[in-house]
Amino acid sequence: MVDRMTPIPSTKRPSVSTRYGIAVAQTPKLILATRSPSRAAQLAAAGFDFERVDPRYRDPEQPGQSLAPELEARALAGRKAISVYELTVNGNVILSADTIVITASNTHLGKPANADEARSMLDELIANPHRIVTGIAIMVSDKLLFAHEEAVVTITPPSSEAVDRFIESGAWQGAAGAYRVDDVRETGWSITSSVDPVGGLPIELVTRMLSEVGVDPDG
Repeated sequence: MVDRMTPIPSTKRPSVSTRYGIAVAQTPKLILATRSPSRAAQLAAAGFDFERVDPRYRDPEQPGQSLAPELEARALAGRKAISVYELTVNGNVILSADTIVITASNTHLGKPANADEARSMLDELIANPHRIVTGIAIMVSDKLLFAHEEAVVTITPPSSEAVDRFIESGAWQGAAGAYRVDDVRETGWSITSSVDPVGGLPIELVTRMLSEVGVDPDG
């Protein structure tokens, strides 16, 4: 689901044209606000020309538990976008994303702080269906466009030793819920999901959103 643009107070006044009722720069430059190489790789594979910029905003250790997870994921993505927008040239299009994992007991999981926390998260998620919500924010001019995608996922490792090897590899670092789908899939874990691909950047949704603000893949 995509929301309307939400105004953000700003004194910036870019040179703009109008498309779909949204003000965009004549030749908008796409900036991906992320520290994630995998999200950058997904966007590049989709054919977009962009610059990656590390957002100044830092995620909390764990997401809040009071908001609905889709609202929390959108809010975190929006904060990243705003933190990069404040550093860039007027009229750029800023894209950001954030992922939250929701356990069967409705606990919202962010990124583990250490290996013990990663193992605890995986113990709760393995063989138990859980939700992965990815919030998307696009900022252009002084407005934000929000959306999210949700998947129901079950992960099952081939053995307890496989979990040990995964923890030892450090692949849990920087991953909501202590894993990335591509990482566990490559190591032989069984995965079922209501949506594919899961997490990272939901490219079909992102492509539609970017098209609305005048940014399309090259070629």
